[in-house]
Amino acid sequence: MTTEDTIIQLRKEKLEKLRKLGVEAYPAKFERAQTVAETASMLGKKVKTAGKLFSLRTHGNIIFADLKDDTGKIQLFFKKDVIVSDQFKNIELLDVGDFIGVEGEVSKTVAGEISIVPTSYTLLSKSIRQLPDLWYGVKDVETRFRQRYLDLLLNPDVKKRFETRTKVIRAVRQYLDGANFWEVETPILQHLYGGANAKPFKTYFNALDANMYLRIAPELYLKRLIAGGYDRVYEIGKVFRNEGLDRTHSPEFTMLEWYESYADYHRMMDVGEDMLKHVAQEVLGTLKIKIEKNDIDLSGTWPRIRMVDILKEKLNINVENMNVKELVDYCTKNKINLLGGETKGQLIFTIFEHSIPKTLLSPTWIIDYPADVSPLAKAHENNPEWVQRFEGYIGGREISDGWSELTDPEMQRSRFKIDEKVVRADMEEAQHMDEDFIMAMEYGLPPLGGIGFGVDRLAMLFSNTWAIKEVVLFPTLRPDTDTSKLGTNITHKKTNDLVLIDPSVSEKWPSMKIGWAIMKNVKIQQKDEKLEKEKIKVLKALKNVTVEEIGKFPEIESYRKLYREMGVDWHSRRPSPEALLRRVAQGKGLYTVNTCVDSYNLVVMKNHISVGAFDLDKMTMPFTVNRAKSTDQIILIGEDKPTVIIEGAVCYYDKEGPFNQYFNYRDADRTKVTQSSKNIVINVDGVFNIDSDQVEKVLNETIAMVEKYCGGKLVDKGISLC
Repeated sequence: MTTEDTIIQLRKEKLEKLRKLGVEAYPAKFERAQTVAETASMLGKKVKTAGKLFSLRTHGNIIFADLKDDTGKIQLFFKKDVIVSDQFKNIELLDVGDFIGVEGEVSKTVAGEISIVPTSYTLLSKSIRQLPDLWYGVKDVETRFRQRYLDLLLNPDVKKRFETRTKVIRAVRQYLDGANFWEVETPILQHLYGGANAKPFKTYFNALDANMYLRIAPELYLKRLIAGGYDRVYEIGKVFRNEGLDRTHSPEFTMLEWYESYADYHRMMDVGEDMLKHVAQEVLGTLKIKIEKNDIDLSGTWPRIRMVDILKEKLNINVENMNVKELVDYCTKNKINLLGGETKGQLIFTIFEHSIPKTLLSPTWIIDYPADVSPLAKAHENNPEWVQRFEGYIGGREISDGWSELTDPEMQRSRFKIDEKVVRADMEEAQHMDEDFIMAMEYGLPPLGGIGFGVDRLAMLFSNTWAIKEVVLFPTLRPDTDTSKLGTNITHKKTNDLVLIDPSVSEKWPSMKIGWAIMKNVKIQQKDEKLEKEKIKVLKALKNVTVEEIGKFPEIESYRKLYREMGVDWHSRRPSPEALLRRVAQGKGLYTVNTCVDSYNLVVMKNHISVGAFDLDKMTMPFTVNRAKSTDQIILIGEDKPTVIIEGAVCYYDKEGPFNQYFNYRDADRTKVTQSSKNIVINVDGVFNIDSDQVEKVLNETIAMVEKYCGGKLVDKGISLC
């Protein structure tokens, strides 16, 4: 039995004793007369309060305890000669974490501490689990996010941060209500998503027998309300975008959007700027804030700089005079990643996003964006290639986005059609034709301005906390369902930002799992005599294996099944464990590559499970397990021309592109492990009948083998599950 199990058992025994004494451990109510904070100012008076016990210290005939509620903490000073005798004896059945109510007089101890001296107490809730160490609080990040209630109880700064978030939302409402905006609610479940370029979450409405989407933005419904006669509307609500997790983005987040009739984008910037100053004054009491270590002053008028002008100023390029080829060449030269097929406007926006935002420390509005990336914004009268759009930046971070709204229904229909045809990494991200919205526009929209703020981003801004999971009470995490399978030797990175399985893969193959490890400071050699002798032992153990037997291994059949479902011919492109074992069965022996590759190949042969390794310094993390698009290519080891990947096949990608073909069939030349590699990523592939226990076992064996023959230090490891 673990220590935790023992504590739970002891507390349950105390609970049983209390019940035998006739004590109701979970009563329905308690008539609290004062909060804890109020009792502290009532010296010499009788009080009746309640809270959670945070310490119990016994000293013979006196017992000290700390009682906390939402308002503060006060000491309890139990005296045997003051409290009912049976109750004093039964204090030993209380534990830290229990909720109790107390009645008594407020006085000062000899040490001068204000305390309540109880004449009686009432158990309000018996705690079965022990709180983490009160001195150190909850430090483990995984625990903090999954068990936020412990984080709030034991880390005072966390609670203060969420109070700041609440104050921010309250101040936003106060400002907009005072400016005669109507707060409204629009649908979260929508037949057709729109209002942003983002991939939606899909769901199904049983009663209507219809596919639905979770909204990616409230914009198009808020504009319908303007068509319905409202002059000014706003909404604060959840939106959902089925995209990746990183430090400042989450698939579920809170959006603030407002729209004002008879206004353009300059009016939107005026109001947005004034609102942020109001919030700062209400929440912080000052217009001078900190973003990380930078002192930022929100006062004064914020500059408004055209995108083309900031690119001239910062990068010394005139994008208006450059053609598509010149822009692509610039991106290639400056290592700016492209998907391929971008328009001129998309290239300009990509260059801006890559290079400029981090330089904008003082509050700044960037205005006038390419029409190609702004399908809902009104064009400039003198140049339809540019639109009246803006983004607000503070401390090098985007804070808001808005524009003069397009109100011409025919132009809107044309923009939707163009956006649907634009080449994208994922066509689901395009704005789709919404005839119902266009119909609303056809009834007439006044001149209109709109703006959007991420509420989570505002919470980060005003608490100077630049991690979205730190400002969301219950951040989106992978379900904690398989922890018991992983043992105690491995970190199960359910929410890690290093290795991500794309939802398109998870939906098709929910059994997929990826074991991974980061090892640094390895020393890889071409050959090691001890390793060569270990190879011989493994080969001898496999000397009787036949090609026919290889196909019967359940692990090999798992990979074959995946290949069949991907449309990959496993006869010509055999999964890596099968290819390795076939060489042995056919008497061809093994290649000597280097001590890293040779080490994990031995693990592969013993376990029949795919293992690989990549040069960490040649990669741009995180890496993603994703399905290939028809345009994807990879330059394989030993080749100088790219190989086209079958559409829909499972491959590994980092931000540079694919670096592993067909679930570890072949690796890219770019990321191969060589004798010059210093830091590496190890991966273990599992699917179908290969369970998490097997992946964990193989991962640990591989780490041990690499450490044995290449040295290095393990810095992180885990298993990513669908």
